[in-house]
This record gives sequence, C-alpha cells and structure tokens, in this order.
Amino acid sequence: MPIPAAAIFTIAALGLQPVTPGVTPPPPKPAADPLPAVAPDVLPSVDSVLTRLETADKDLTSLSAAVRLIKRPPAIEGGGMQVRYGVLKFASTPPRADARTRQVRKFRIDIDQLIIDGRAHAHEQTFVFDGHHLLETWPKLKQYVRRYIVGPDQKKDPLRIGEGPFPIPVGQRKDDLLGRFNVNVVSPLDGAPDNANLRRILFTCVQLKLIPKEGTEQAKAFTEIRLWYRASDMLPLFALTQNVDLSSSEVFLDDIIKNPAIPDAAFDTAAPSKSGGWTGEEQDLRDKAIIAPGDPLAPPSPPAATPATGSQPGPTPANPAKPSEPAPAKPK
Repeated sequence: MPIPAAAIFTIAALGLQPVTPGVTPPPPKPAADPLPAVAPDVLPSVDSVLTRLETADKDLTSLSAAVRLIKRPPAIEGGGMQVRYGVLKFASTPPRADARTRQVRKFRIDIDQLIIDGRAHAHEQTFVFDGHHLLETWPKLKQYVRRYIVGPDQKKDPLRIGEGPFPIPVGQRKDDLLGRFNVNVVSPLDGAPDNANLRRILFTCVQLKLIPKEGTEQAKAFTEIRLWYRASDMLPLFALTQNVDLSSSEVFLDDIIKNPAIPDAAFDTAAPSKSGGWTGEEQDLRDKAIIAPGDPLAPPSPPAATPATGSQPGPTPANPAKPSEPAPAKPK
C-alpha cells in the first residue's frame, strides 16, 4: 500500500530517511551508543541475588569511588534540589573468630562541590563514620556536628540498607533484608531516572526493589528503596530512595577501586580543636533506630555555605536539568 505524501513529508521533517513507494529503504544509521531496546527477559531469583549479595564483600577490605549525592525536596516545596560531588572511602574490618569483636565498617565522604538548582558553588563538607561516631564538618566555616550513633555493646550497623545516613549497600545480609523489606528483583531499567547515560550503565546491573514492611522502622522513613549492583561482582553503583516526606535521595558511585590502601587516620572522628577556632556540638543518638535521609527526625545539617564576598558561584553545569547524568563524575 503506497505511503501517503503527507506521511513522507512528516518523516522527512523529523530528519529520518524518507520512504519511496516500492523501493526498499536502506537500513537506518545506528545512533551513537544507542540505548538498549529491551531489558532481559529472564530475571534471576530473589534468593540467588541475595545469596550473591551476602558474600559480595567476603574479600573486600576497602573501596574508593567518586560519589554523587542528590537530594530532591518534595515537589510542593518548589525546588532547592541539592547535588553534592565528592569522593567516598570505605573500609571493613572482619569480626574476630571468637565472635567477641563485631565487624566494623567505616566510611568517609569528602564533598568539594555543591550544586543548588543548577548553580555550582565551591563547598567543602566531610562526613566520617568510624563504627561509632559520625562526624560532619564544614572546614571553611570551621563548624562541626559529632553524633554518637553506635554504643560499644550495640549491634546497630548504620551502613545497613535503610538504617544509616547514606545508602552504601556493600555486602548486605539476606535475613536482614527479608526481615525488613518485601524484596523483588526487577528489570534494571524499571524505575530508573530518565537519563540516557545513566540508563546505559544501569542496564547491565541487577536491580533490587525494596518496600519496607509495615511496622518496621524503615517504613517510618522510606516508601521504597531501589539498588543497582554490578552484575559481575555485586558492588553497588546506584541507589534511589523515595522518602515518606515525599523527598528522594540518590547516590551514584563511579571509578570504583577495590581494596585500595586507606590510612586509618582517614576515619578519625575526634572533634576538631576549639582552640583552632572550631565551633560545634555533640549529639547522642544511640537510642535512635535509624539515621537516614528520609527520616524526618534526623538532625538537620547547617545551611549550605555561600560564596565568599566578591566571589562568583562556579559555572553552571552543562546539563543542569539532568543532574543524574553519571559521566563525568564531577563537572569539568
């Protein structure tokens, strides 16, 4: 059946190859690095994925990566999305064979750039967790908050999914996840942000969708958590949390290095010296079940530092409308 002239005109107007009736058109030129057309037809079982995840950190003693932290406020608040760029360092000390010493997992995140609604600012902020205390500092402002989270006899793990201040889902226990969440393995592109570069990366991952079970502490903070792991070794690449206050948080890891040498001093949470001009406060949160971005009771951070007088904010990123763009890990 001949193609109407109007249809041929529409095809040409879209910049596509026009079709001449009776003539086989040449194959279309593939787009550069095209998106995958479909997701895998067969997904692994929940049990197999959780079994792999539980043992993914058996030979992992440390990890470093470029990190991007995105916090989106509720839509009703009308903007204020914050994107932080920095470096993550993670270390894990295995428990002793006599079981008298628990596994200690530590992390450090050094932030050096903040973007608010597409405007970039130089911004220094550091989070350090040593297994007991979480120290948050703003070096230029010489301010800090030191939070006591885990006592010596407590078995809390702030790096558990849905329990700590950041979703760093390295090596999670099957029983923990099944006890706290309804767990599903879903297509890698299901629920992924509408961002072409990110979706190309996530397409090769295994995605877990976690819905907090009713009555759990996690249900007070989150409506759902989505986690994407590298299929090859089950190391985390991307995490997305939808929170009960209608905000959301994203964490993207890039340039992952496994088992780098990290000095113990990187995880020092001693309060900065007040003799050096620092001011801050101590908070005891040992009785609090979870400290997480979606938890409305979590202590607020001080306001973001503004540029110094006479200075100008950094350049607006090339694509501020899509801050989930995973490459490069930091604006050039």
